[in-house]
Amino acid sequence: MKFLNVVSLFGLIASTPCFSAGILSPSLDPLNIPERSGIRIDGSFNDWDAGTYTVLRLFADEVGRRESLDANLRVAWSDTELFIAVTVVDDRIAEAPGFSIWQGDSFVLNYSGGEKPDQPILFMLTPGIDSEGKQVESRTLVNDYRVDPDYKDIEFKPRFSTRTTATGYQMEIALSLECIGLSHPTVGDLIHLQIEIKDREDDMEKPDLQWNPGVNAARNLLAFNRIRLSEQADNRAQFAAMGRIVDERNAEVLIYGDPSLSGLPVTFRFPGMNSISSTLSLKPGAAFAFGKAVAPYSGKDGVPWIVNVQCDQQLLARLDFSKVLWVDSRQDYAPIPSWASMKAFEADRRDNEYSKSAILAIGSSSIRFWDTIAEDFAPWEVIKRGFGGSAMSDVLGAYRYLIEPYDVNRFLIYEGDTESGRSMPEAFLRYSRTFIERLAVDRPGSTIVFLTPKPSPKRLDLWDTTYKKANNGLKDLVGEYENVHLIDVATPLFNREGTLRNELFKSDGVHLNEAGYVVWKEIIQSQLSLIFGDP
Repeated sequence: MKFLNVVSLFGLIASTPCFSAGILSPSLDPLNIPERSGIRIDGSFNDWDAGTYTVLRLFADEVGRRESLDANLRVAWSDTELFIAVTVVDDRIAEAPGFSIWQGDSFVLNYSGGEKPDQPILFMLTPGIDSEGKQVESRTLVNDYRVDPDYKDIEFKPRFSTRTTATGYQMEIALSLECIGLSHPTVGDLIHLQIEIKDREDDMEKPDLQWNPGVNAARNLLAFNRIRLSEQADNRAQFAAMGRIVDERNAEVLIYGDPSLSGLPVTFRFPGMNSISSTLSLKPGAAFAFGKAVAPYSGKDGVPWIVNVQCDQQLLARLDFSKVLWVDSRQDYAPIPSWASMKAFEADRRDNEYSKSAILAIGSSSIRFWDTIAEDFAPWEVIKRGFGGSAMSDVLGAYRYLIEPYDVNRFLIYEGDTESGRSMPEAFLRYSRTFIERLAVDRPGSTIVFLTPKPSPKRLDLWDTTYKKANNGLKDLVGEYENVHLIDVATPLFNREGTLRNELFKSDGVHLNEAGYVVWKEIIQSQLSLIFGDP
């Protein structure tokens, strides 16, 4: 699943009613984390006794969970470290070998000391499970935003252990407190924290499980929750408020809470309009109480548009809608893929008039980085719409931005690289079929040309398996339709001996360089007129 760039604030609610001051502002009432000793980071969880840790609630959708993903988080601390135990139930693990760590399943954490909330450390950890369910070495990523001279040079050395389970995976993690300025942690010290369980399915993208994620999280103070070092575990009810912009016009605030919060009255204060009142309710079979408010969105790019959520006169959450995710209701509220790219495409469309005879070239970074594509295909007119890291499901997810604005009937598609690299060629083929059949209804008589997913030095170990499965399946799929064609741009990247021509690729071992695009130009250009006719 794509990293859900929402702005979210968690809170704690005592058992007394709201109107008797039972609710405290999230900024004033952190979650208490108990002190522990003797925790071994071995992945077994044998030393996490009941009552010796605080559970962090995770909220995903209107019923609080998805069938394909569930998780449990336990947190404690010692005089040197913050301990986190993660149990994830996941119906499919996607490690994304050869890709950025961001494109696979992972645990994501940002944490910082109470005095320096704007100087966090970001830590990512993958489950360490391959496409066949076997344990492999976990990958990590660290982004260090510390600048305080008192502790910025203290080496960050996380300890962790991961292991597979019958239903998913487990992680145990120990993080240094000295690294965030708590060299002598004591009861009452605060830590700014956010956590997310990223889930990369072969389906349309949906929200991941989260505990306070936010866009540009490491620089977004509104997106962080606070925990407090304590002597005892915290069992109070928890809630979350999240925002999203739906179909470019409606601002929605979603409130999730523990079941005990059903019936809680809340007020939503949107800019420039009357407040909206609602009540959290518990749907049949739901894991959490839920409430929602919707108002027209009138904000502008980059300008704060603040919504306050209150109970009585007490602040529960404050959300800045200039930083939230844009979603598409027609795609089951999936995040609009690469929203920044979509806005750039819209700006380009407003500035340029494209003819009906143009070729609409859509794809991942192999299209995005093809800087000379318009010159290479002249006299054909090309509308370049490449957005990095995309998959065929993203083309469908952004259909209203990639296809609908252009009155053309010639399409050039390069996808499948992302799915093949993640060992999901079936997803690529399934969504390719969906795209073909949708276009046949929306643009009857259109011609589609697919380019085969290419090999690359970094992912060469997958060529004979997932990549060939994608290419062979694509060949069979194209053969089922009269106006759908396939151009093999993969085979010419090998020499006569069958060795991949590494000189055609950039130093990253994934993307083509100028020489590689010359090879593609010659292959594709020779077939354009045969397929599309005259420009």
